[in-house]
Amino acid sequence: HLFHKILGDIGTRITKEKQEYLDAVLDYDDVANKIRVLEYEKELLVKKVVTKPEVMGYFEKYLEEKKIEIIADPGHTFRNALLNLDRKTQNLISQKKLITEADVSAKKLIEYLFSVHESLSKLDPWTDFTITRDYISYQRKKFFAGSRQVISMIDYLMQELDQDLKAINEGLSAKVDYRPFTSFVASIHQEVISGWGSNTHLTRAIKCIDQNIANIRDLINSLKYLGEKADREI
Repeated sequence: HLFHKILGDIGTRITKEKQEYLDAVLDYDDVANKIRVLEYEKELLVKKVVTKPEVMGYFEKYLEEKKIEIIADPGHTFRNALLNLDRKTQNLISQKKLITEADVSAKKLIEYLFSVHESLSKLDPWTDFTITRDYISYQRKKFFAGSRQVISMIDYLMQELDQDLKAINEGLSAKVDYRPFTSFVASIHQEVISGWGSNTHLTRAIKCIDQNIANIRDLINSLKYLGEKADREI
């Protein structure tokens, strides 16, 4: 009785374990099949992604050939439309080139204005230049020469930027006014030589440079917008 009971229990357990094993195998096979399907779909998608540039290349080549064929036919319905499209596209490409050149000029100017701002910020408005007449004379010449050089450089960079902006047909009306800086230079020397009563001239110069930097930043943003607009239209 005990012997049969033990064998019966073992047999039941084995049957149960076989069933569990079978269920696990079926689950495994089901998941494995799903994985194979997903891998196959992935392979198809990868092939599509890889071949897309090639297909686009063929498509664009076909379009170009078709365009040449249409333009060569004086009586074709779409000939004038294609010629106009070509002209517009070429104009936009030229416009983008001009925008890029203006952007380079604007960045050169703003970089120089930052360096001038840094130099002005380091000036000591309370420096005593009343030591000797010779020293005063030397400092006067030094300040005149240095200020003229700064203004000349700003003027040169502004003219370069203005020329680039004039070449752009539309979309920009921004102009940068650097006259306050010029008026600062016209009056700073006497103040420096006779001694600083206050630092208002220096403050005005720094404020002017700050304003110019803000203007140039706005200009660079406008150029960026025009470049992106041209890209969309192309």
